[in-house]
Amino acid sequence: MLTWKTVSYLCGMFVKTQKRENGKVTILIVENVRTGGKVHQKTLRTVSTVFADEVDRFVELAEHIKTEMEAERLPKLFPSQTLAEMVICSRNRSIDDDSPF
Repeated sequence: MLTWKTVSYLCGMFVKTQKRENGKVTILIVENVRTGGKVHQKTLRTVSTVFADEVDRFVELAEHIKTEMEAERLPKLFPSQTLAEMVICSRNRSIDDDSPF
């Protein structure tokens, strides 16, 4: 018998724990997917299967992995280097210019 417990939600992906009959807990990163009018859960990554006393540490790890996966999915308007250069340029311009706008 499998028991599901939702740990946290964010941006469609979330971390789940799945208790096994042998006393271990599987930690998953899943998302809800709608297919043909029905919603089902798609496992994106199995983080680990651990003993019950280790769950908290591995849930934190799963949250970190989930954050990285979400960052990879989101489109970026500017590459990091370009964005950093734009901020520096803007700061230099505001230091040189005394006008309010």
